[in-house]
Amino acid sequence: MVDAPNGLGAKEGGHMTLAASEKLDCPRCGHEQEVTVWSTINAQLNPELRTMLFDGHVNVAQCEECGFSAPVGAPLLYHDMQRHFCVQFYPPQAIESDEFLGGFERSYPVTIRGMLEEVGYLARPHLVFAMDDLVHCVEFLERLLPDDG
Repeated sequence: MVDAPNGLGAKEGGHMTLAASEKLDCPRCGHEQEVTVWSTINAQLNPELRTMLFDGHVNVAQCEECGFSAPVGAPLLYHDMQRHFCVQFYPPQAIESDEFLGGFERSYPVTIRGMLEEVGYLARPHLVFAMDDLVHCVEFLERLLPDDG
């Protein structure tokens, strides 16, 4: 992983916004191009990414040649340090992987295996398997929880 482009690799207390530049092929025309793929969005450090997420512009590749647009099937963690919540998106096909399931404690609420208690809310993300669900969950939690900032 590399820091987010355009100065968006902000860091505070170890909670970064992270992105990587990846070469992807257009599923329609086969054109290869560099695409920014976000893995973590910190709502306080990069509020503009929240807007991009809500507008459907995060982890979406638009072909420079034919204009075709498609989602990038990459995990994405959205966290809000002021409201103390996080929502983790995984592509739905991940559910079929025993390796993926092995990364979690066999309990509810879901806890990521091996996460230390000191990371608090980040060890217990709300899991979603559709980007629209991530957006709806963030919107719900923002309205429900007080802003401690």
